[in-house]
Amino acid sequence: MKKTFLFCFIFTILLSCKNSENKNSEKSEFNFLSGTTWLDTEGKPIEAHGGGILLHEGTYYWYGENHALGKGNKTGVSCYSSKDLKEWKNEGVVLPKDSLPIYYRDSGVCERPKVIFNEATRKFVMWMHLDAEDYTHAFAGIAVADGPASKFKFVKSMRPLKFDYKSSESGDRIAKMNEKGLGNTLRDMNLFVDKDQKAYIIYASENNVSLYIARLNREYTDVERPDIEGKTWIRALPFQMREAPAPFKYNGKYYMITSGLTGWLPNPAQMHIADSMLGSWKTLGNPCIGPLADMTFNSQSTFVLHAPGQKENCFIFMADRWHGNDLQKSSFVWLPFVIQPEGNFVIQYLDQWNFDVFESSFTELEAPILDPIKSCSGELTNSYKLVWKKVKAACNYSVLQNGKTIHTTTKTEIEIRRELAGRAYNYSVIANNLSGGTSKPSDPVTLKWCKASEIYLSETEPDFWKQGWGLLQYNKPIEDGKITIVDKKFEKGLGTHAPSEIVYFLNGHYEEFQCYVGVDAFPAFSDKSLVEFLVYVDGKLAFQSGLMNVKSPSKLCKIKVTKANILKLIATDGGNGQDWDHANWAEAKLTTK
Repeated sequence: MKKTFLFCFIFTILLSCKNSENKNSEKSEFNFLSGTTWLDTEGKPIEAHGGGILLHEGTYYWYGENHALGKGNKTGVSCYSSKDLKEWKNEGVVLPKDSLPIYYRDSGVCERPKVIFNEATRKFVMWMHLDAEDYTHAFAGIAVADGPASKFKFVKSMRPLKFDYKSSESGDRIAKMNEKGLGNTLRDMNLFVDKDQKAYIIYASENNVSLYIARLNREYTDVERPDIEGKTWIRALPFQMREAPAPFKYNGKYYMITSGLTGWLPNPAQMHIADSMLGSWKTLGNPCIGPLADMTFNSQSTFVLHAPGQKENCFIFMADRWHGNDLQKSSFVWLPFVIQPEGNFVIQYLDQWNFDVFESSFTELEAPILDPIKSCSGELTNSYKLVWKKVKAACNYSVLQNGKTIHTTTKTEIEIRRELAGRAYNYSVIANNLSGGTSKPSDPVTLKWCKASEIYLSETEPDFWKQGWGLLQYNKPIEDGKITIVDKKFEKGLGTHAPSEIVYFLNGHYEEFQCYVGVDAFPAFSDKSLVEFLVYVDGKLAFQSGLMNVKSPSKLCKIKVTKANILKLIATDGGNGQDWDHANWAEAKLTTK
């Protein structure tokens, strides 16, 4: 009995260790998960948005906006430390909101803090964008500290440069922001220190119309004086309306990734290159490739850093996935990329990855092998899981529908959403590496879709859609939460930014279309929202809601679509020209007899 008990006890311990080892292995397999809440070493959400990273004496320090309490500067600037970019220790709030001028506390704005180390003064210097709640102030803030995680002492706020730019559009902007008196505005910004220890600030100016780059003084607490355009500072991207600059350097060239101006909503990134920080900057286009590349994978740039322990041409693109009306729900998107010998690079979306991805960036890839269809004749009414074998050295996979890429994933499976009746598509998969190399496509599989008694439009993809800003949402409004019209909540439906248009090809397979329409209460602009909903069947108007606002109760749309080929759903701007109203098509569905 004792021997048996001892054996069972040892076996249990070994099994427990093995399970623990597996769990640890699973935990460390992917160090970076895009678009999720990241936790610090205490298991609490990391609050470092719009941030940047300083590497000092072997430790990484991540500074950023603390939005734990939501919109506005209710906390200040947080700092986290790490030896490997994987595990982050909370060093606390290093610049509390109360240390800022009173104008920027509570309802004010403290954004995009960046910290650099001054080797000459041995001080750590922080710059940030300070603003009023309505973004009509646009100043820089400067603070200093004796240590990277010490409390920073606020020094001053200012607009660094005064420049009377000539433009047919400049008058109103200068008058509104008082640029002639206070200097040119400063909003989204970043810092860069070159190998010669000369430091630069890069920021959106002229009320976000142009991007400035200015060399800092010896102490890094102001721009170099006297400031001379073309010598100590430049208009790097005049009249290009770029923000969120993320500069970096490789092989003697200066690079910068920027964002367009669409508020909190994503847009296409742009890559720029120059021979010197104060030289001539050339725009090379959007470095992002694959689905949602024109939305920078639903994120916005904030910083670029070298990947630790990797070759000199290996970098990490840091971005924020903003929730503009609920900033505490914002998350992080970090993506690896490799600069090619000719100086180009691409950024692909990886939902999960670790540093191993850099090692396989130049390996030739084999074509994926898809699992056979698990359905007789491939006829389906519900969603289908497409599965394939893992390809050695692949960083992610592109899923193609009839030769067009519809999705990328780091996993080896994807759920194909339901399609409308009478459709058949060929699906294949391509393996990708970090350098932009691809495999041959897998042998295709064909999925055929037959009639179901009903299908919710949120369960399938439209044949075409466009809208004022952002992405069409499924079973949720444009912002988070449930679809809500006045005080009624809906589990299913489409959330869109009016004006919008959504089109489905029915091919005569359905009998009736039904939904509830209404305007979602978006707090920032709810008192101005105005939408009209229109439904067209084969080009003929079949439903018109009339003008609706956030106080309008939902309206039922129930129309016949027998033998119809095209269903078009339109949400207008209500005639007020506002392109950010939140329009909902709740419980939208097609039915057959």
